Amino acid sequence: MRDALAAAYKAFIQLKPKLDRVEEEVRRAYAKAIDDAKALVIKGASIRQAIDEVSKRIEVQPQQEVRLLTTEKCECECDKLREEYESTIRTLNAEIERLNKLYSETKEKLEELINNYDAEVRKDQVVRSLYARIEMLEGDIEKYKLRIKELESNMRTLMNDFLEYLRGGSKYVLIRYSEGLDLNSVVQIHNSILMMSIGGELMNVGIDKLIGIGINSVVLIDVTEKSMLRPIWKRGGLRVIPISMIYNGSLSDVLFIDRSVINNAIESLGKEFLSALDEDQLRKMINEYRRLRSGMLE
Repeated sequence: MRDALAAAYKAFIQLKPKLDRVEEEVRRAYAKAIDDAKALVIKGASIRQAIDEVSKRIEVQPQQEVRLLTTEKCECECDKLREEYESTIRTLNAEIERLNKLYSETKEKLEELINNYDAEVRKDQVVRSLYARIEMLEGDIEKYKLRIKELESNMRTLMNDFLEYLRGGSKYVLIRYSEGLDLNSVVQIHNSILMMSIGGELMNVGIDKLIGIGINSVVLIDVTEKSMLRPIWKRGGLRVIPISMIYNGSLSDVLFIDRSVINNAIESLGKEFLSALDEDQLRKMINEYRRLRSGMLE
């Protein structure tokens, strides 16, 4: 019996260093688990997935209660041996409970660290996004500043042209046609010329109507070939001018153009369309000459 007691005591003495080593290994495993969990989050795993994954690697078995079957107490050395075993078991149960508690605390700290890390990552992403947005807004502001300068320059030019027009200077005012525009009021405006499209507006309003109202010049905004204007010039009564001959900027409802530019364009088109020999008339004359000549020969 004494040999058994000695063996039990010896086993306990040998077990104590192992328990200490278990604690050391568990602490080391938890420390590594934190780094592993961070790595998983960086790779795209969610916080919960990272915690569950590392928890599987360091899971400590729940406390196992060791129950003794009580037997009738002997008044012998067996009682002492049993007490030694019971004491060892209580020590082991206490150690298991301590390790389980350490595991729970470490897991909570791990979750807190990962949460904080994730919050910092999100914060950094938000900051970078805000900086990018600020740079974009600064670029937009510069564009708007340039646009404002351009509009201010155009406004000053328009005001100067308008004042020159009011003083009766060398300016024509071009007025953009729109549905509902009172054409009679356009005629009453000094040195005014109507701007129209040839297809959708000039033909719809009608050349005869414009001539009847007293409009004798129109600037066409959609003509690419001057030859398209020959029939209108030949018809007489309305002088049509392609806008490309007098202006190359952006269109607006009102434009002021130098009178010399308008007059030069009208003179050039008149020489081209009215002074040149009419091909159709020439062809008729040739055919008539041939007819008469063939009649004389017969």
